[in-house]
Amino acid sequence: MNQEILTRFREIARNHFFSRNWEPLTATGRQRGFLSHKPIDRQLLTAIGGCSLDDFPEVGNIIRESSQTGLPQEQIQQLLLVGILATLARNAILVGKEETAFLYLNEAINLLRANYFPNYLLGILDELRGMFSRQAESVRLDCIDKKVCFVHIPKTAGKSVNKALYGERFGWDSLAYHARISDHRLKNNPYKFCVIRNPLTFYVSIYHFFREQMNNIKNPLRYIASDVEFNVFLEIITDCGLFKQYLDAKKIKLWGRDRKFALAQNPEIGLLTFYFLYMCFNNNQMAILSPCKVFQLYPSQFSLDAVLRFESLERDFPALMSEWNIPVLPLEQLNASKHDEWSRYYTKETKNIVLKKDWLIFKLFYPEFLKSCGLYSW
Repeated sequence: MNQEILTRFREIARNHFFSRNWEPLTATGRQRGFLSHKPIDRQLLTAIGGCSLDDFPEVGNIIRESSQTGLPQEQIQQLLLVGILATLARNAILVGKEETAFLYLNEAINLLRANYFPNYLLGILDELRGMFSRQAESVRLDCIDKKVCFVHIPKTAGKSVNKALYGERFGWDSLAYHARISDHRLKNNPYKFCVIRNPLTFYVSIYHFFREQMNNIKNPLRYIASDVEFNVFLEIITDCGLFKQYLDAKKIKLWGRDRKFALAQNPEIGLLTFYFLYMCFNNNQMAILSPCKVFQLYPSQFSLDAVLRFESLERDFPALMSEWNIPVLPLEQLNASKHDEWSRYYTKETKNIVLKKDWLIFKLFYPEFLKSCGLYSW
């Protein structure tokens, strides 16, 4: 995101219009004299990205229309700032800088929302805010589509991340709903990332999720979760042989990634490790290799640019998106299953099952946890 340009713009605007700090104009602010009433001139516009007054045709219209209504000079100046920001946003869109346009549009929206204007202008300003808001969201989504690809591993806050990326757009969750990286139709070589979580909490979460959503989802794993206790569920779901045997006995038909888990017949990995290998590598053979072999090939064979940990997602997701100049919405907690603290569901034996079957996940992303259990080396 071109923060440097926006910072420069604010500095120029503050020097010309504000005697103290850049902040929205309010009735209280007016009384305190935050505006300096300095005239708007060609120097201001020239200083913004090397532009001249001729580059902002909307600005002249705003000045003329506002002057005819008899608005005070300070409010005309505020409207002029909105006009400049809108024009800068339009120019940024034309050169493919959607993230910069998003910044400018939001700045314009904040100025219109915060400023005090006469009642007879409120309707027009509401329409203007609405127009800018719709345009800002459209620009943001264009940027998302071009610049980022999210691989949604089940029960790793995927709905929350998708909502932060795609907002309220119809079908936002289906855009990256548990698709493998090789199934995404990528253009422009976007940034690619996923979220992983501690396998011990993953199995607790997925077990309770399928029990709670038994009547609302079609995933065949719901039949296992609703039929057995957690320790039996864990033994089945971390052993592809038992997994296939159980489902065949119940005559439950598998599809998609869960069918691939059964067919992979890799006794060394659990379900979460399989999801990671199957969904995040372009090489389909990774899921049948031993964890030690995969560890040797990682990251040369890894197809993503970043992996975020579920446990620190609230902090790391906004930081990563900022680093990549991706404008996102606030992260919300969605689709969380209800259960007690994870350790209450494990015995020493079942905990060791997860530590061994998902050793690769611990080794790559939770080495400190693996060391604490004395299993850092295979």
